[in-house]
Amino acid sequence: MKLRLIPRHWSFRRKLALVLAASTMLAAIVLFAATTVLDLRSERNRLYTNTASVTQILALNARAALAFGDPDAARAVLNSLNALPEVSHALLLDPAGRKFAVFARAELYVDPSPGPGSDLVKQAVIAQQEQALRYDWSALYVVQPVLLDGARVGTLLVEVDPRHMLHGIYWRAALLLGLSLLASLAALIALLPLQKSVIQPVVKLADTMQKVSKDHHYDLRVTTYHEDEIGSLYQGFNGMLEEIQARDSALAAYNASLEDTVTMRTVELRQAKDAAEEANRSKSQFLANMSHEIRTPMNGVLGVLDLLNDSPLNERQRHFVGLARSSAESLLAILNDILDLSKIEAQSMRLESIAFDLGELAEEVAGLFSQEAQSKGLELICDVASDVPPQVLGDPVRVRQILANLLSNAIKFTKVGEVMVMVKLNKTGEVELTIRDTGIGIPIPVQQKIFEAFAQADESTTRRFGGTGLGLSITRYLCELMGGRITLSSIPTLGSTFVVTLPLPALGTAQLPGPQTPPATPLAHQRILLVEPHPAAAALLDRYVKALGLTTVLCPSDHEAGKILNEQASGAFDLAVRCNSAGSAAPEALRRLPTVLLTSLEGDSSSDPETDRPAPLIWLRKPVRRRSLQDALINVLQRQRAQDPLWSRAPTPVKPPASVRVLLAEDHPVNIIVAEEQLRQLGCDVVIANDGAEATHLWSTAQQDHRPFDLVLMDWHMPVLDGLGATEAIRQYEAQRELKPIPIIALTANAMSEDRERCLQVGMNDHLAKPFGRAQLAALLARWAPGWREPRQSRRGPNAPAAALP
Repeated sequence: MKLRLIPRHWSFRRKLALVLAASTMLAAIVLFAATTVLDLRSERNRLYTNTASVTQILALNARAALAFGDPDAARAVLNSLNALPEVSHALLLDPAGRKFAVFARAELYVDPSPGPGSDLVKQAVIAQQEQALRYDWSALYVVQPVLLDGARVGTLLVEVDPRHMLHGIYWRAALLLGLSLLASLAALIALLPLQKSVIQPVVKLADTMQKVSKDHHYDLRVTTYHEDEIGSLYQGFNGMLEEIQARDSALAAYNASLEDTVTMRTVELRQAKDAAEEANRSKSQFLANMSHEIRTPMNGVLGVLDLLNDSPLNERQRHFVGLARSSAESLLAILNDILDLSKIEAQSMRLESIAFDLGELAEEVAGLFSQEAQSKGLELICDVASDVPPQVLGDPVRVRQILANLLSNAIKFTKVGEVMVMVKLNKTGEVELTIRDTGIGIPIPVQQKIFEAFAQADESTTRRFGGTGLGLSITRYLCELMGGRITLSSIPTLGSTFVVTLPLPALGTAQLPGPQTPPATPLAHQRILLVEPHPAAAALLDRYVKALGLTTVLCPSDHEAGKILNEQASGAFDLAVRCNSAGSAAPEALRRLPTVLLTSLEGDSSSDPETDRPAPLIWLRKPVRRRSLQDALINVLQRQRAQDPLWSRAPTPVKPPASVRVLLAEDHPVNIIVAEEQLRQLGCDVVIANDGAEATHLWSTAQQDHRPFDLVLMDWHMPVLDGLGATEAIRQYEAQRELKPIPIIALTANAMSEDRERCLQVGMNDHLAKPFGRAQLAALLARWAPGWREPRQSRRGPNAPAAALP
């Protein structure tokens, strides 16, 4: 209902009728107003002219009466105004302004009028000539001086009532208004046929347009006999429909051909997609097969070289073994880089999101490179800040790969000095991994180039140091894939610093306490002497030891340590941590202290022989690991207390670590020999299974005999029953009998991420890709066999404390 009151919702017919009616009415009103105004002005001028003429005649007739002072004669002159019905009052004034004679028409008023007021009389006396004193809708006042022989003998003031004139004007105006309305009505009636001739074609066109819009019948046409603008509008509408119909016909034909084309292209694309997927599967399968076929013998090659290196050899033979192992490791690194590059190009690399200990991972990776750093005389340091959380969420395999790539490059391009790995949190809570070296450095112009695939600082780098140039490219891609970034700052000849920033969410707070809150351990408040010549390693060692609640004194050499001990009273120190490079031989005063000996060579006790030693000694391999340092200090302190009653507050003899029973499931003869020998050198009791079925039988038999295995190393591809099936059988057996799950580690030459995921899906706990060395096995044992300790005679391994035999 409200919409009808809004003009934009009105029909065209209604709008046109309203325009015609409004225009005719407006014309009638304008005509009426103009005629009325002109009539009013004409009547007013006529009234003034007639009154002025009568006033002049009366003034001439009243001269004698005024001259002789005859009021009766004057009244007789004024009474002649009775012939003029519009005159209501008249005053004849003497020269002094006094009323000499008065005329009043009584029948015009209900109450007698007082006549002109005193103000008008005063104005009339001073008037110099004939004039109208006031002219409005109520009265007209006309003044006429009376002159005799040029002298003014009086004044005549006449009041005229305009109502007689207005009555005539009103009557004529009413007549004119009625005629105007009649003329407007006649005009509207005359315009109705014209209105229909305009509206009907427009309404017809509108109806046709609505029908076309609703039904999409573009073959409709409108006909008209008009040859004016309406005819042009019809022709334009018909032409538009013809164009739309032609367009739809062409579009329908094009759609028909397009559907055929799309169908054909879809078939071609599907065939191309199937071919590409098949090629990709073939490529992936080829890479997997090649990886397996190369890694399986490579594991045997590297393992046999390790075993050969441990056998009695002369220097020339040991040099040849080293060359062979270096060549095999280079071939393995190239294979790994090519596999990763193929994943990057196919965009098939996926990330895991699991909890892991970042600090332990960094220390473990640094430990794997300790022998390489030691062989070049480099100081390798791994610094884990105290605010690093114990558990972060991310992909530990890829973080390990990033650290290994950067650390490998740092050691490769550093001849003298140090390589430092630092782990900390930045201001925004992100993880920062910093690898700093004192190597050859990288020129500024090529610092961005080295992150490209197959790129190195210059062409001579490959010839001098080897490598494919893929490591940093893969590292940058992994950082970006994890939402992080990698930056480089380097000065040629002074070294390089790589900083990797990764958004790894923390799952807890740091476990290792800070210096302000020492832990409640047997080490609390013990006094310790730290002998470390390298400043950075000494500062790190001092921080780690203070975090355990000990009081430290630092000195750079054995000579300085001897001086300090000689100057101090007996019993001034409870413990000592000494680097084997601090001097050629430990002074006797230092040998009397329970000592943790830091060495880059496992079992190298030349600077502090254990024979005839008055206090316990434990060897600890560099780079120092936080947990290993704490365990070593507690171990040596407990051994001292158990050995010396003067030290003992709660003597607890330290038992040697129990042997770890390992079930090795492997079908390759060479790999069996290599893995068994490496495990035995690491202090493990090894049982061999040649296939998955035999492994399942041996495991279940050990459970029934109450001599369970501590760890299972399971190869994937084996006859009878493969490693995946054997793992599923073991997990099902455990679930049925509610047994504690045994750690099962996959040993396989399949190095693809998909292979690792399949191993974890069937219930395996970890994955170790072939080829692997003794260091990787030692790290695996440290992680999954808590009771294992690395024997001191092991020449390579993780950074775990090894107690000397008493």
